[in-house]
Amino acid sequence: MPKTKNAPSRQETLDAMQNLYDTLTDAYWAASTIEAKDRIYGAEEVVFDIVTELQREDLEANTAAFKAAGEKVAAAMGKVEQLKQDIDKLVHAMKVAVKVAAALDKGVQLASKYFGI
Repeated sequence: MPKTKNAPSRQETLDAMQNLYDTLTDAYWAASTIEAKDRIYGAEEVVFDIVTELQREDLEANTAAFKAAGEKVAAAMGKVEQLKQDIDKLVHAMKVAVKVAAALDKGVQLASKYFGI
């Protein structure tokens, strides 16, 4: 039940968010300070919750669940966007930082379209 006409499928959105989660895991291990690891882990938790919601088979058929998941995603976007702005400061391995930034872009873009936010 995506709200926008050109919204990606649930599976496309799930794949992008799973990739983001996996990439954040790589970033966690590449982070140089405990504070950076904490921030990345916090984003991982948020993305994991979104992945869990997207894995629900009945998500699109259940209007209330879809709306609740969309609200959760909307609330998470600020945290994810801030992480994107700071990733090169948190992870000094440039290859990992670039990979995380690309995954963040794709995940945010598809989730925003899918949930209509």
